[in-house]
Amino acid sequence: MWKLLFYSIIELLRKSMAEDANPENKELYKNTVLSVIEEGTVFLDNLLVVLEQTYNVDLDSDISMQQVINKNSNYVSIVLVAAQKIFLFLGDLARYKEQVNESSNFGKSRQCYLKAHHLNPKNGRPYYQLAILAVYGVSTETLAF
Repeated sequence: MWKLLFYSIIELLRKSMAEDANPENKELYKNTVLSVIEEGTVFLDNLLVVLEQTYNVDLDSDISMQQVINKNSNYVSIVLVAAQKIFLFLGDLARYKEQVNESSNFGKSRQCYLKAHHLNPKNGRPYYQLAILAVYGVSTETLAF
């Protein structure tokens, strides 16, 4: 779903924006990318709410995968894995938004990646996404947790 609905479209638009020399077209691409990012963010935020309500899980609490494993609650562990993926996608969307706006304020991305890490610390994907932020010049002190 992520690749089909958001990632592929955003990457195609970003590539077109970079290759097109016409300023009017660049602005059109930029606005379209930002619109897709906003729609994706709203969709994924709503999906988190549905997960919380359906499975009676508070993703803002200090719950983590390790706590769930200790309690042998299978459905909650699946919810946490799904929520982790959603937080990673939200972090990516926030990062794309900052890149399109030519900003270097990746605080929202960082927050989403750290939340994803907290839900399942044994998964390395949040670390990888934080490393991407480091490549964009975010200081290592900012990334540390």
